[in-house]
Amino acid sequence: MRINIDIKKFPTKIEPLQQSMTLGDAHGNSVFILYWLIQNSVVTLKEKADYEKFVQAHKVILEMTQTAYALSHDSYKGGLSNFDFDKTPNFAFDPARAQEHMSGLCSNVKNKKRLTDALDTIGIIIDNATVTTQKCIIRFIGDMLADRGYCDYPTLLLLQKLHAAVGVEKNTAGEVEKNIDVRILYSNHDKTLVEHYKFSRDSKFNFNPEVLGLAQQASLQTMIAFLEHGMLDPDKINGIISECYLPKLKLIDISDNPVPGHPDRLRFYTHAPAGKNELNKLAKAILGDQQKEFSSHAQFRSMVGDINNHFQQFLMRTMDALKRKVADAAIHDFVWTRAAKMDEGWRDTLATLGLECFHGHDGLLNVKNGDLNHVTGQIQLDGLLQNIAQILYDYPDEPLDARRQFVEREFRRVGILLPVSGPDIQATGSGGLAAATSSAGMFAGPTTVSATPASSAAAAAAASPHYSDPHNLDHTFLKK
Repeated sequence: MRINIDIKKFPTKIEPLQQSMTLGDAHGNSVFILYWLIQNSVVTLKEKADYEKFVQAHKVILEMTQTAYALSHDSYKGGLSNFDFDKTPNFAFDPARAQEHMSGLCSNVKNKKRLTDALDTIGIIIDNATVTTQKCIIRFIGDMLADRGYCDYPTLLLLQKLHAAVGVEKNTAGEVEKNIDVRILYSNHDKTLVEHYKFSRDSKFNFNPEVLGLAQQASLQTMIAFLEHGMLDPDKINGIISECYLPKLKLIDISDNPVPGHPDRLRFYTHAPAGKNELNKLAKAILGDQQKEFSSHAQFRSMVGDINNHFQQFLMRTMDALKRKVADAAIHDFVWTRAAKMDEGWRDTLATLGLECFHGHDGLLNVKNGDLNHVTGQIQLDGLLQNIAQILYDYPDEPLDARRQFVEREFRRVGILLPVSGPDIQATGSGGLAAATSSAGMFAGPTTVSATPASSAAAAAAASPHYSDPHNLDHTFLKK
């Protein structure tokens, strides 16, 4: 059985609503976020045809702003066979080059009417949609904004829609509870947008090459360009961010449900991988040096609650200036953590405490060879293949054989078994490449990708000791 995913088309199957759902890194792709919300019975469009209109409106945005992404096409010379992920081109992190491309984006916004119509269409479709009234938790693992997508505005509208449908009810104890509980794990990309907030018509793109490369925050660039040209209302955007986005941000989130089959374990979520050392370091920076290291579930729950409460003070800028400076450095490290630089036994240490970490951020090429997420205690929600997909679908004119050889070469380099067949690239696993292609390039090439079920993934794992865990959830979700 093969499951085909094509985000340009309305979901072929609508799943029943679950009590708790977690979406892996969205990479700034508002089309994929809507696809997922529809597919899982969270959002219902007024008309099925509205989905195609939503996609077409995004294609207009892509077409009208295409020159802004010329930089990514400079990322290799001489074809894919010469591309090396280990050698990031310096000009991709050149502020002068970034400003040049931003100027190109702004000057290329010629037909304002067509763009404004596309933005209005997106707004009307989301406004006419309905959101479930059933009680559920919707958790986003991060990278929702300021990422490789084409505009943050539609994503903010979706968050506004979910927020407006939250509703309240009273439980048996008379306590008010939310019907829809939206939780967003703070990520390195979200951090970029928060640092730009608040926006105005005079907002300028402040490119910091030490934080993110130019092509890695394209959705924010585009939204700022639209603000500069008066096509978006800064007060509306600021209002959505302050009311529907910032209050839902967390550094750590603990599952409300027991781990299936393991009632003695506690599952927690972060954007980047987090072991005991990373958690305690963050706690001391935010809560103070007097903060004791946790050794039980009760202490861990208490510590996480305190961290998130202080984090909200940090976001709202009500924290003491000196404390905020210390917290900012620690938060930066926390959301940028890579498993390859952590203690080798961090998963085992968590396991001894009865903890499981679910996270995103750490794509395959950032993980040590032979140290992938097959180890108990870590399930990675980010792009197993996002970097490879970025190249494959940024260059659809590259010969198929060259693309195929490129994938095979990169996967041999990291010890991964990946069967490839055309014209669509097929990946063994639980949906990694399907989601990655939907984020990297959005519509620049094929987005229909086949993924074999977990049973085939197990066979591949047997053939390759370094094959990733078939439970890797790149752009898919947990139903528990």
